Amino acid sequence: MTKVLYEFIPEKLLVFIDYGGIMGPEKKDENEISPGIRNFVNENINNVSKILKRLNETGLTISLEKPSFGNEHIDIVEYRYNSEGRIPIDRNISKIMEWNRPKNLKEVRGFVALSGYYRNLLKIFLPFWNYCLGLGEKR
Repeated sequence: MTKVLYEFIPEKLLVFIDYGGIMGPEKKDENEISPGIRNFVNENINNVSKILKRLNETGLTISLEKPSFGNEHIDIVEYRYNSEGRIPIDRNISKIMEWNRPKNLKEVRGFVALSGYYRNLLKIFLPFWNYCLGLGEKR
């Protein structure tokens, strides 16, 4: 899918394997271009149309159960995307923040597996990571 839709990524489309999210315009232009149709809505419809056309041209299909339009946000692979950008889904951050201090290597590996996915938030729990890495060192 990435190969076929490369010209839309990352400005108009986010792709993860077989999941995709078409982004709305960066600026919400409220000017009406036709009665009841604002410019930002028209721009988004045009983006969706171009992407669907490309999928059709290349023989790729989409599930009719998955599409959803006009949302304030979408959740793709443990991240929420909205007009402010990408943020981790709350339930996973709370798991990380409430994680008990690991006491052995197995618990360290469990924490690293969960939190490593959100490495862009590393500064939030860097001291805890350093502690875990110390537990994982051979003595």
